[in-house]
Amino acid sequence: MTYLQHLMLELGVVLALVLSTTSGFAGGDIVTVVFPTGSANGAQSAPGPLKISAGESDPITPIDTVHLTFDLSLIPKTVTIKKATVQFTGQSATTPDNPQLVKIFPHGSTESVASWTATSDKSVFHASTEPLRALVEDALKTGTTLALTFSSKSRLSDWRYASMSAYDGISRSKPRLIVEYQPPRDLQDRARDSDTTRTRWKFSGRQQAASKPFLDTMTDIISNPVFYDDVMYVFAKPSSEKTHLYALKLGGGNRWEPKALSHVPGSHALISPAGRLYSIGEQRLVLYDLTQEGQEIRAVSIPNFKPAVRPTLGEDGSLYAMPPGALFGFNPDLQEMWRYPGGDTEMPDASRVALSPDAGRYAYALTKSKAAKTQLVRMETATGNSEVSALPVVNATEGGATSTLNLDLGFTGYTRPIVAKGPEHEYVLYSASTAQSGLLLAHSGGEAIWWKQGLISQPILNSDQNVVAVQGGKLHVYALLNGKDDGTEAEQPKSCASKIETSLSATSNLVLDGEDNVYFWNNGVLWGFTKQCTSFLHHSLAGLPEKLELLFAPDGTLFARTETNQLYALRLLPENAAVTLTQHALQTDTIYHSDSLTTEPNLQVASKTNVVFKAKDQMTFGRGFSVKSGATLRCQVGW
Repeated sequence: MTYLQHLMLELGVVLALVLSTTSGFAGGDIVTVVFPTGSANGAQSAPGPLKISAGESDPITPIDTVHLTFDLSLIPKTVTIKKATVQFTGQSATTPDNPQLVKIFPHGSTESVASWTATSDKSVFHASTEPLRALVEDALKTGTTLALTFSSKSRLSDWRYASMSAYDGISRSKPRLIVEYQPPRDLQDRARDSDTTRTRWKFSGRQQAASKPFLDTMTDIISNPVFYDDVMYVFAKPSSEKTHLYALKLGGGNRWEPKALSHVPGSHALISPAGRLYSIGEQRLVLYDLTQEGQEIRAVSIPNFKPAVRPTLGEDGSLYAMPPGALFGFNPDLQEMWRYPGGDTEMPDASRVALSPDAGRYAYALTKSKAAKTQLVRMETATGNSEVSALPVVNATEGGATSTLNLDLGFTGYTRPIVAKGPEHEYVLYSASTAQSGLLLAHSGGEAIWWKQGLISQPILNSDQNVVAVQGGKLHVYALLNGKDDGTEAEQPKSCASKIETSLSATSNLVLDGEDNVYFWNNGVLWGFTKQCTSFLHHSLAGLPEKLELLFAPDGTLFARTETNQLYALRLLPENAAVTLTQHALQTDTIYHSDSLTTEPNLQVASKTNVVFKAKDQMTFGRGFSVKSGATLRCQVGW
């Protein structure tokens, strides 16, 4: 039996009635780095440094000028450009140096749009003006290449600037155009749907049971699954000689036939809102275009590249990966933007990278080398500029005794940081564990704001911007600003801690549904808690391993992935086997499910209402049932 046939049997056949798109997703700006596609000094190609110089004649005439071209196809044409910045890195070729005023012109024009002054006390130079922003926006909307000329009339100035040549470990020196823009609504929606740690869907009733159909692919899955437009994409091996990319509609069927691959896929898969699929493995990065049936865009080979933890993808498709030795930053075309720290430094222990909520301007990570202590690192994603902080030391009291703690005292199990906006500075939540203990620490403005002791799960932020984690045997919802979990804080929604007798732990990540209910796996038991820390789901599932990764698909299906890449669908079921759906109960972004589902007479799915009906055995529509224009209804019979 084929992978497709098994998926259809497990998830059922879906009838979708879509009369228009529904809700949108409010997101922030995006910052993208664009590298030159070509460069030249004067009329000659310049594989080496870019030279800008001027003589001493009167009037002074530029001797060496630089021409750069930028392809803006990485940026959607419909966006509004908020800011454009040119960055160069260079130094004077003479001693002592003469300061150099460099002006930027549209190629063939005598009207300057921006400038910078190069002086010996700096090596990195920026130019950002409103005329430059407008020039970039015009080139984007007309679909033309942006061509810029850089020249100087500063007397006897002779400067050398880094080019696009292959630099070993100093890729941050390459010239670049940094573009900030507001993403279009469809990309914001896809960015939301591609986040497998949460779903917008709510589930009708209180779930009292969960089952575990196994998606038997009859093949070996290589990577984690990713989702795009209600399609699951996985890399897998149908035989020992072949590797394929599978595109599986969540409602049953193939989007297109399995695609044979020319490169062995990596164990990590990531997807951008623009439909670019990234395969990250040993020694290689491969980029595919899902809008062109998985056509390969490019493959990049990198010696000694072996990510120890899953890479992170920005909303624009920028990639941040941490193999032993360095943290790499790539732009959406897999061009290396920078690496940290470079050289021969080894980083055997590190956390995953987390991006700031403000346009992804910063990347945060805990890094630890053999030669140095653990450090808090913040990178500017566009430039690679880094800010390294020593670990804050906290005095923790437990059992009447006070001890000094930081994340470098025996902790190795680093979780991915989470980042949230604070009143002045961003709040970064770091956590790590040993076999017996753990520490959750909130860091902001260079200080430890609050901390909590106890074995800690991967934290997650809910829609109230509270911190949700399983720690010290309980489910906690901590107030972001002060770490309270007793519901007494006044500045933000209430926090809480679970009060059940069972000592909880989490052997999976935490995921959230559309009501901020949290789900996690605990050694064979699937747990569910409300945002008020009240348990509503506690169900044993025999046959599943101790540790799992939970993933919400865009259609609300909860998947579990094992460490050996097996996939399970975890069914969230209501208590009642038969449900009659009433007009009063119908709410948008909700999944209504039961063994048997019936609608009352004259029930109407109103405009801007987005719902899913699921029934294990049968579904019956009452007389007068209707779906208004602007509503979305999906129906599924069978599990």
